[in-house]
Amino acid sequence: MAEACFWVGRYIERAEDVARILDVNYHGVIENTAPDADPTWWSILATTGDVSEFDRRYPHPTQRSVTEFLALDRENRNSVVSCVTAARENARRIRDRISSETWEELNRFYHLVTRETIERVVRDGPYAFCRTVKNGSHLLAGVIDNTMPHDEGWHFVRAGRFLERAGMTARILDSQAALLTPAVSADHAAIHRWIAVLKSASAYEAHRKGHRGSIAPEGVVTFLLLAPEFPRSALASITEVESALLAVRGLLGLPGAGRASHEAGALAARLRYTQVDTSLMGGLHQFLDELELACNHVGDAIAGEFFWGRTPLRRGA
Repeated sequence: MAEACFWVGRYIERAEDVARILDVNYHGVIENTAPDADPTWWSILATTGDVSEFDRRYPHPTQRSVTEFLALDRENRNSVVSCVTAARENARRIRDRISSETWEELNRFYHLVTRETIERVVRDGPYAFCRTVKNGSHLLAGVIDNTMPHDEGWHFVRAGRFLERAGMTARILDSQAALLTPAVSADHAAIHRWIAVLKSASAYEAHRKGHRGSIAPEGVVTFLLLAPEFPRSALASITEVESALLAVRGLLGLPGAGRASHEAGALAARLRYTQVDTSLMGGLHQFLDELELACNHVGDAIAGEFFWGRTPLRRGA
């Protein structure tokens, strides 16, 4: 039960994140790219971490192929359709442990995304499809929070959702780490890419409210990594994971913090005491790689502590 709940949370969050990345970056590529096949299409795949899988099965990154791969390709286990399908299958295993409203909403969400065709998505652009996915994810999260008892199952959904979110925030930032050289960091096109990074994490408006000046890489990195008040920042997400795991142990009558909550707490503490200075910005790619690895370690610890030693599948594995 615990593992299925955890993966319902992770897969629904992953579907939403992929949809948001596809929507934001798709329009940026369309507006700035003339040829049908262009290296900039790789930027969308690099953000989701699926370049090798795409390259194995598709000859060139084009508008149609990238959209199909990320939105509707059932062989790509990180596509929107695959993630929603996997969430539904995990929920099917625990139908007696989730509310009927949760199952009905997830089932409705599944049918909404699986009935789409690549022809229609390409013809209309991905905006409508991606909006459906984001709205479906938000609605499902609300239904889960308001109809499921806040027992260990609900906390495992939380842990999965926020662990996936923390890793994806790091990946979104890492996709733009190359723009930090002095020669290009203030370039007009680079600034637009950093705006796209904020929008990919639904952070643009929240960032602008707190930073009235121009978009600066250091400000974007600080906000997405360390803002405790922003629910999609890495720090806020990992803090939620730690809270969920400690709550699970309390509900199960287990004393103290286990390995998983210890790993999450150590990562949260590291982020709280991180300063985004010249040194970190110069080694941002390495820092973000280490953050993603630390998220994987938290996932491994959760599997080892609660899922009978099974290791959860990682993105790109």
